[in-house]
Amino acid sequence: CPNCGHPLDRTTIAGYRIAYCNNCRYKEQELVRQVR
Repeated sequence: CPNCGHPLDRTTIAGYRIAYCNNCRYKEQELVRQVR
């Protein structure tokens, strides 16, 4: 985590890739584009 140094948990929900920190509530999300 850029905020507190805690490891980020990663998950994917509804086409979004989300990295979040359980320690300080930091969250980043990015849209995953399906390329076919």
